[in-house]
Amino acid sequence: VLTILLTVAQIVLFLLSGGPEAMAESIEAEGVDPGLPVLQAVLQLGAAFLGVGYAIRRDLAQTLVRLGLRWPTPEDIRWGFGGGLILYGIAIVVSIMISLLLPQTVDQSAAAESLAAAFATIPLALLLSTSAAVGEEVFYRGALQPVFGNTLTSVFFAVMHTQLLLSPAIVVIFIVSYFLGWLRQKHSTTAAIIAHFVYNLVQLLLLMLVSSVEVMN
Repeated sequence: VLTILLTVAQIVLFLLSGGPEAMAESIEAEGVDPGLPVLQAVLQLGAAFLGVGYAIRRDLAQTLVRLGLRWPTPEDIRWGFGGGLILYGIAIVVSIMISLLLPQTVDQSAAAESLAAAFATIPLALLLSTSAAVGEEVFYRGALQPVFGNTLTSVFFAVMHTQLLLSPAIVVIFIVSYFLGWLRQKHSTTAAIIAHFVYNLVQLLLLMLVSSVEVMN
């Protein structure tokens, strides 16, 4: 019930604020507080731990097992880094297909591009990549997926990325989420966190590289 309420509230607030164009303009004009991703991650971690009963019906060890968290194994690291790179490749292919099939919708992800540009320095890219990977994976893959299953959890995950809500790029987010859910099922939430971190960081680093080349030209 809480998950559904959060999802609906996120959508309503996003639409009332003016949608993707208003979000993009706001980010370009005011920027983004670097502390917000960290705060969001802390809230997601708190919700995940309390939601599965930490200090209520589970101790710390039981809670970590329930959330699929463990110290990274060689398998987690291998699948995490490899999975993150695979995810980025898949995202590129799907994005190209969408742009070819629906060329009129290319500009609808302006809010997402503005958000990425706001974190286009290495320290900020690391901050955003880490906070998003840890908070979202523990909350969605760790806490929610065992309850809702991978498909429905991926729907929640995609919809909560409101910067892409009205864009076909939301399909990419769903596919990314589903793959991360598969990693959680087959390996661990830890592997999904590493893959999510790599996926985010590669995007931001490439954005910085493209931006620096454009400035030089």
